[in-house]
Amino acid sequence: MKYVVIQLFLVCSISLMICGVLEAKQTVIVGMDRSYAPYAFLDANGNPTGFEADLIAQVAKRSGWIVEYRVDKWSTITKDFDDGKIDLLTGYIQTEQRTEHHVFSNPHTYVHYSVFQRKGSAEIREWSDLNGKELLIETDDISQEIISTKQIMANKTFVDDYSQVLSMLSRGQGDVSIMPKILGTNYIKVKRLNNLISTSALDFAYPYCMSTNREKSYLIYTVNLALEQMEDDGTLGELRKKWFVSDYNLPNRRILSRTSLLLFLSVVIAFALIIGFFLIFYRKFLAKQTEYIQEQIREKEEVNRELGIVHSLYIDGPVIFMKWHDMDKEMFKFVSQNISTLGYLAEDFINGTIHYRDIIHPEDIIKILADRQVHINNKDLSYQQEYRILCPSELISSSDSPAYHMLKLQNPVLEKAQSITIRWVKDHTVIIPATDTEPCTFQGYIFDITDQHNHNTELQTNRLIAESADQSKDIFLASITDEVKKPIKLLNESIVKLSRTQPSDEQNDALIKIYSSSYRLDNIITQIHKYIRYSKNDYVPANVWINLQYAIESILTDMQIRSAAQNITFDCSYPRDSIKLFMNHQYFDDAINIIFDNALKFTSAGAIDLHILFEKVSAIDGILTINICDEGEGIPPDRLEYIFKPFTQVDASYTRVHGGLGLGLAILSRIMEHSDGKVTIKNRETGGTELTITWNVPYKS
Repeated sequence: MKYVVIQLFLVCSISLMICGVLEAKQTVIVGMDRSYAPYAFLDANGNPTGFEADLIAQVAKRSGWIVEYRVDKWSTITKDFDDGKIDLLTGYIQTEQRTEHHVFSNPHTYVHYSVFQRKGSAEIREWSDLNGKELLIETDDISQEIISTKQIMANKTFVDDYSQVLSMLSRGQGDVSIMPKILGTNYIKVKRLNNLISTSALDFAYPYCMSTNREKSYLIYTVNLALEQMEDDGTLGELRKKWFVSDYNLPNRRILSRTSLLLFLSVVIAFALIIGFFLIFYRKFLAKQTEYIQEQIREKEEVNRELGIVHSLYIDGPVIFMKWHDMDKEMFKFVSQNISTLGYLAEDFINGTIHYRDIIHPEDIIKILADRQVHINNKDLSYQQEYRILCPSELISSSDSPAYHMLKLQNPVLEKAQSITIRWVKDHTVIIPATDTEPCTFQGYIFDITDQHNHNTELQTNRLIAESADQSKDIFLASITDEVKKPIKLLNESIVKLSRTQPSDEQNDALIKIYSSSYRLDNIITQIHKYIRYSKNDYVPANVWINLQYAIESILTDMQIRSAAQNITFDCSYPRDSIKLFMNHQYFDDAINIIFDNALKFTSAGAIDLHILFEKVSAIDGILTINICDEGEGIPPDRLEYIFKPFTQVDASYTRVHGGLGLGLAILSRIMEHSDGKVTIKNRETGGTELTITWNVPYKS
């Protein structure tokens, strides 16, 4: 018996040693996608890299495997996997359908899928929005199962890899695509496919695991052990941080077992029951204490509120309150103490020493009493008046004021004062109609508006000065431009005469430069004339019926020639149905020429698109929209609010390069003000600016 036990022990030991050697030298064929960054892809040297490559390397290190990589396009990898040529997939999304044929490990990450589409297309918000669309899908991708499960009726086009899918979608092939969000976003950034976006309305996630065929399920047991070790020692977390910017790819750190979950829930329920019983017994005591404290707080707040109102209204407040009856005798029932700010005491009005009319400026009293009577006759419940109050002053009187001599005898306070100051007040009076027991009562609320009145007077004076300065400026500019136009005209005529004398090449170049400068100066003077003309409020040209198509085509040829001269691509779309609009022809021509000149001036290369649209709102009225987009330098955001001001350009360097006085958009703004139009300007995301003009105009066919 002893020898039998020894023999069995030796056999088991040898068997274990052989298994260990076999296990240590086990070769595992691992399949990976070649273009699934950052999960799996090939580096510059053609070696497999990415999150999955680092992950399988760690698993192999802990399991004693020798890894043989098979890296190819995904459709080829999945076919070889199904045929048994590959032992293990490092990344495979787990679904119910796939679970029937394959075994999956615990998820090491989650893959978030999203819908990608071109900018400007109708946004996909519901699964039903995909019906009838042309979907671009990678061959053998999980999105095929998603489309089938959601019962989406769409045309599907299968492509070898995601990179090709996004390139086709960017070029206008297909309508949408479904793919991993992080992968699609990475491709868009690397390949600069700026016309593509992902919609977050249909984002969804799948567990991302390692997988084998059922015949090799023992490999998954080894993988799960290695993943648990990597989770515990932090290796798996370091790999996630290395390859993923955000943590939305991370699964739950540890899936609780059913027993642990039940135990945890039992503890929570027990704790909740204990707290519930405690709250039930403590509730009555807490309710009584809370009610008592709240009542004390309410009483204290009410007292403080009443005291504060009384103090602020009647002592420190800016509003003087008066209550009286008998319009002729002015019998006061109440006057707030803050009337002392005007130099009077409330007691003087209540005991009849002073009547309120005695402190009103003599030039205002007749109008005030007359207006009061009108409001009473009209049975108005309230009215407002502004007038002057005579107030006693401690200043030494420097002159004999007529108002002082007039009122000093009937106003004892003014009689004792050394001088009189004048304050402006706003009086809001409420009329309370008489009842069977009470006479008609007046409540007055007096505001001191002296500072405001003086400020308004100063503003009015400054406005008149500014208007006078603007008028002088316009006269000066008009005079200067008239004087400059005459020599420019003579200069141009001289240039034409000299050009006919067969000058030399050098002389001809000089004449061309002189003529170009003269033409540029003439345009500047013309702009100044237009700015002065449109700045005048009395300049309102008459509206006429214009044919929209003819009006556009009359200036279109010049725009095409000038664009071609600068190698700028110019495109224009406009209505061709011979509709007639009732508007000012000069406004229309000037507005289009200004926005085109502005776009052409600041676009050194690229394209200019001019779109004119008329939308009928009713049988007689419609909206004319003129939109122009350029691919120029754009406008700094901090300069947008100044762009319509005269003599303003985006930058002083622009003036040196492009010329001009910065009057174009200022003239356009004046045109919009005169014609009740609207103009907006903004920077485009792709570069350049977009300017839009709208007019509400009558029309007829």
